[in-house]
Amino acid sequence: MTDNSPKRRPRNWRSFDGSLNERASIALSRLEDITRLVSEWVWEADSDGCFTYLSDRVLEALGFHPMQLIGKGFKDLGEFKNLKQNATEPNWQKPFRHFEFVAKHKDGEERVFHVSGLPIFNPETWKFDGVCGICEDVTDRLKKEETLKKAFEEVRLANRAKTNFLANMSHELRTPLNAIIGFSDAMLTGALGQMDAEQVHTYTGHIKHAGDQLLRLIDDILDVAAIEENEISLREEPVDLHDVFETVSMMMSHRAIDNGITLSFEISDDLPLIRADSLRIKQIMLNLISNALKFTQRNGTVQCKAIIDLHDSVRITIEDTGIGMSKAEIDVALVAFAQVESPFSANNDGSGLGIPLTKGLVEAHGGYLSYASEKGKGTKVEVTLPPSRTVPIESVG
Repeated sequence: MTDNSPKRRPRNWRSFDGSLNERASIALSRLEDITRLVSEWVWEADSDGCFTYLSDRVLEALGFHPMQLIGKGFKDLGEFKNLKQNATEPNWQKPFRHFEFVAKHKDGEERVFHVSGLPIFNPETWKFDGVCGICEDVTDRLKKEETLKKAFEEVRLANRAKTNFLANMSHELRTPLNAIIGFSDAMLTGALGQMDAEQVHTYTGHIKHAGDQLLRLIDDILDVAAIEENEISLREEPVDLHDVFETVSMMMSHRAIDNGITLSFEISDDLPLIRADSLRIKQIMLNLISNALKFTQRNGTVQCKAIIDLHDSVRITIEDTGIGMSKAEIDVALVAFAQVESPFSANNDGSGLGIPLTKGLVEAHGGYLSYASEKGKGTKVEVTLPPSRTVPIESVG
């Protein structure tokens, strides 16, 4: 039987293709809009790991136009790293998330990305065809996390230091107080019998020494508190470091001799006067030298130098051959009320205020304090005062 009825003609293939292409074009346009909206850059690579597509975000992330990277791969941009920061690589034929990838921006800055990917398989042969995924720039986030971690560690150290301070400060305060009260009671009650002038002088000297010790401790506490509140005041005047070195030498030489340590001073003849608080500069020197002597063994050396460096800054250096410190111990020493544990510290009194106070006084003068130390090989401390602190010769007088 012949069907003579008019047959329905199929849709024109050309117009059908045109409609299909139009839909694909719209879908592709929407995909491009999405890739521009998201903060991550989108990528696709073939089975050899070469990029076949990159979204425009890669220009912002790495400074390269997507077309500059087509045909290249991750290995050309940087390297993947594991938790131990060793080079590694994801399994490209399995889904993966947040693999750390370190690459350099076109301007040379190192950037860190979290890379996630999905493998692509041929739907007919199930042959591995490549990978598609996204890269999230986490550089700034990691920097913030590191800053927060460092700040938290500093707070933790400070809290622990203050806890330790409150625990041992009773000893530091009670020692001179007990001496003052004990000798005073003995003299008032006549517990020691009739005292001659020499005995009175001796016990009065002990009371005076204990009182001075207590006053220094209280002054240090008040100074540290003032520094923390940025309320430290300086009585500035032209200061000659030659005079400071001479005074400090007279005050510390006997202690060095008693401990069997060679203490030397060296100062450049061309060193200018500095605009500073004379008493505070002496305090800085005394604290640093006292600390160097405290942690230097018998027959060791402590050298003090002052020069004008190539940048016209005044640099004071105290270098010893003592027990030295690790990086972690330096961080502890710079925290107020903290003390570095060592066999030497067990035999020496101290509130743990000397170095933090010194650092604060140096910074109050616009300078900075730096440490270089190695366990068993000694410590080098540098106080650097900026050129603005030097006093022109013509202005003196």
